[in-house]
This record gives sequence, structure tokens and C-alpha cells, in this order.
Amino acid sequence: RKRTENAEIVWEYTYYLSGSGDGSIQSISKTSDDGFVSTGYSSGNGFDAFVLKVDSEGDSLWGQFFDGYDNRDQGHCIIEISNNNIFVVGLAANPWNGPLLWMLDQQGETIWVEYDNAHVGYEQFSAFNTPDDNIIINAGSIYKVDYNYNLLWTQDYAGGSEKSIKFIDNEYMVIPTMEFQNNESYIVIRKTDLQGNITSTDDNEIQEIDYSFLNCYPNPFKHDSTILFNSKKNERITINIFNIKGELIRTLISDIKQSYRIQQLIWDGKDFTGKNVCSGIYCCKLIGNKGSYSIKKITKIN
Repeated sequence: RKRTENAEIVWEYTYYLSGSGDGSIQSISKTSDDGFVSTGYSSGNGFDAFVLKVDSEGDSLWGQFFDGYDNRDQGHCIIEISNNNIFVVGLAANPWNGPLLWMLDQQGETIWVEYDNAHVGYEQFSAFNTPDDNIIINAGSIYKVDYNYNLLWTQDYAGGSEKSIKFIDNEYMVIPTMEFQNNESYIVIRKTDLQGNITSTDDNEIQEIDYSFLNCYPNPFKHDSTILFNSKKNERITINIFNIKGELIRTLISDIKQSYRIQQLIWDGKDFTGKNVCSGIYCCKLIGNKGSYSIKKITKIN
């Protein structure tokens, strides 16, 4: 399904790949020809990893499958690398959990595939094309290879998902990850050079908060939107809604409910006078006993 920035559907297709039709898309990436490639798993001999290529209008161009030793093969991440080939990482049951590293050209022909031995780890979670035309792979810890899967370096820290690593000035990487120490979880952000050497790290403790927005849906919306939030105290929550000029146009007040329960308020897209507001961007501010905490942007469309 492809949508505009205003959440309007441009096209929507269902693709039958194999077997019973069961399966899941795990990753999708836009290609240089304005098409899209996706990977995941589909029913076949158990579950098989697949790659599906569609054009900019959603029409299927080709599909390929990987069927390993067992029935638990799946692609976790797919990217287009700088030479326009397609690279997939994931899981191949061989018959235990093992790696799937799969390079294809733009026509869907396999260039090479590795499913017995990985340089690092077993299951491969995500991959990133680097500014120096190589690939960084996250397999519990990160490592770097060239386009023929020759090992360049390894590091003993983990990377994030394929959308989380950011490159700075073609010289540095910012890598966020979740780590566990002494039964506690921490968010760690590292800045490294392209060889994975750490130049800075931030593992400051995140303070506990009393309230948080969970979501607004739909967003953008046409008629009404549900605002979800939670509170760690038994208290009444107020949601103030402001227009882009900073003018207060509506106030929503919650009932007092048990703490740690998800609550919701519905905004019907109207102001204090009961008139429908114009299309545009609005801000929802959550207010509790300790004052305002969080702000969420929400978009009204006609």
C-alpha cells in the first residue's frame, strides 16, 4: 500500500507468493528506479524467505524465494546498495538457526548467497550501505564486509535497525542500541568512524516520567482522532489543542482512572464553538498535576 503525505491511498495490492498465502513482509526499501523491494517470509516448504520487486505503480516485476534446509527461512532486512544490487539479511534454518545473506541483481538473479557460515553470529538482523561502498551488518554485534562478503572488521557492540544508523559527513556513524546490564536496560548512542572505532558515547540514564503520549490515530485525520496516553498516577489529565499560531482552540479532560492504564480522548476536529477547524497542523499538549509534559503534532485534512 502506498500513501501520500496526507495518508491518502495511492495504490494498494495483495500479492500471492506461494503455498497457502500466509506470510509477512519484514522490510521494504525504495530503489533507485522509483520501485520498491521487500523481504520477509511466505508459506512454501514451511516458511521460505522471499524478495519481491514492484515498480512505482505497485505492479509486480519479479519475485524470488530462498528455501533452506528447514521451514523457518525469512528475510529481516532488505537494502539497495550503491551499485544497484539488492542485499538481504535474515535467518536460514540449516537445520538450526543460521544466517541468511543474499545478494541479487536488479533483475532478481542471485549473485551469491551464504546460509551456512557468517563472519559474526548466526541470525542476521539488519544491514546498512556505507558511504565508502561497503556493508555494515548487525548480527548481535556489528561487522563490515565488502560487496563480495569479504570481512573488513568486527566490533563487539550491537547496531540498530536498518533505519537507525545515521552517517555524518561520509566519515562518521551514529549508532543507537538497547543494552542490558545487571538486569537493567539502557539506551546507548555511539558515534564511530567508518572503521567502527568509537569517538563518543552517550549512555545517560533516562529519568522515569509520569505521563507519556502513546499515539494519535488516525494521524492525519479527517473527522476525528483518538489520542492515547498513560499516567502513572491516579489523576485527571487535560489535553489542550493549539493551532499553528499558538492559539488554544479546544480542551479535552479525562476521567480519573487507575494509574498505568492506557486512556483515550477523542477530538472531533472542532473548536470551542463547535465549528470544524480548518485543515492544517495542530499541537496537543498533555497536562497533569505537575504541569505540562508532552506535546504531540496532529494533522487535520479535508
